[in-house]
Amino acid sequence: MGKLKIWLKETRAPFLTATIVPILLGAVMGWHQTGSFHWGYFWLTLIGGIFMHLGTNIANDYFDHLSGNDWANKTPTPFSGGSRMIQQGLLTPRQVLVAALACFTAGSVIGLYLNYKIGGNVILLLGIIGVFLGFFYTGNPIRIVYRGFGLGELAVGIGFGPVMVLGAYYVQTAQIPWPVLFASIPVGILIALVLYINEFPDYNADKYVGKKTLPVQLGKKAALNDN
Repeated sequence: MGKLKIWLKETRAPFLTATIVPILLGAVMGWHQTGSFHWGYFWLTLIGGIFMHLGTNIANDYFDHLSGNDWANKTPTPFSGGSRMIQQGLLTPRQVLVAALACFTAGSVIGLYLNYKIGGNVILLLGIIGVFLGFFYTGNPIRIVYRGFGLGELAVGIGFGPVMVLGAYYVQTAQIPWPVLFASIPVGILIALVLYINEFPDYNADKYVGKKTLPVQLGKKAALNDN
């Protein structure tokens, strides 16, 4: 397998639609509100968001390797169970960790530039929230998804809903009205539900390592509402 293909699988690039859609929504809402569109800021926002998403995916692979989660997963699918690049011996854990940190760094640099150009420190605040949720979703010592109560699913919904939509809108308009926040919530719910569905194939491995996803906490039957 070629290096490019390995890294495409490691980053799980097809899932980047979860970043592209909310950023497009926020930017288009900004254009509708102001009648103008700053293409340079849009592309920087999109690239920065993609780096953050890639960092989240890769960091999740690294920490699922450390916890033994991906090693315990005997039923991986193209949509769940991680990239399997560490498990297949195609990448080392160190390579994966360095790549995750590099992606978060690149996304943060873009975010800091946009924050400097636009002002208000809104982008800075949203960026801090995004990095925190992305890295510590499975990252030590916080490990959000291990704490239960739907916090893992909530973290994903916030990160891919309000954080990205509001950020993209603010970059275009330098303001955040309440209707934009409300519009971001359905997007976050949709992405959280995609995660939720993909947690079922991981049920046994997640339960084994103590990852308290909703299917693990509720049980498969209750989580499916299978009466």
